[in-house]
Amino acid sequence: MLLIAILFGIGISTTMPKSKPVLDFMEALAYPIFKVVAILMKLAPIGAFGAIAFTIGKYGISSIGNLLALVVTFYATSLLFVIVILGAVARYNGFSIFRFLKYIKDELLLVLGTSSSEAACPA
Repeated sequence: MLLIAILFGIGISTTMPKSKPVLDFMEALAYPIFKVVAILMKLAPIGAFGAIAFTIGKYGISSIGNLLALVVTFYATSLLFVIVILGAVARYNGFSIFRFLKYIKDELLLVLGTSSSEAACPA
């Protein structure tokens, strides 16, 4: 899909005078699409709450244990990846992954606190 989008963008840019109506249509189409995405993002917590409520209602509170195990597994795997894989790459390139993590600690806490890397991105 990404390849098709890139090729389509190159095709539009190389035939700009004749493809101006297509570009205008795509720009106009972006507004309602982003509006729908914004609505879905605002309603997503309600949907998640409903799904959790249904699961607990049908299978009991013990079903949350499986979700907790999934979350713990994800964080353990991420930590293992950072320490082992990225640590090996860092050591190969002559620096310590732990000093680097200490250096970017504020940015990491910001990303973790907001659940988005967008808050830490400059500009």
